[in-house]
Amino acid sequence: MQTSIVENLKERALGFWENITQKSNEDEIAGIGRERIIVFIVAFILAVCLWFMVNLSLNYTLNINLPIEKGMMPDDRALTKAL
Repeated sequence: MQTSIVENLKERALGFWENITQKSNEDEIAGIGRERIIVFIVAFILAVCLWFMVNLSLNYTLNINLPIEKGMMPDDRALTKAL
């Protein structure tokens, strides 16, 4: 019983090692590389679009200090508060 488990593990390890060390097909790798690049570009464009939607949908407040001058006040009227 113990030898079959050990031999089973040995066969799995050897199979794993052969998969790692075997030469790969360059066409398959190039195809996978192209797919990964396309997926990355699509995901990047989607992320940028979502980022713009989130950031541009917010309300922004801008405070500007401008001097106020009174002008063209009628003679029969008066200001109640100082400018």
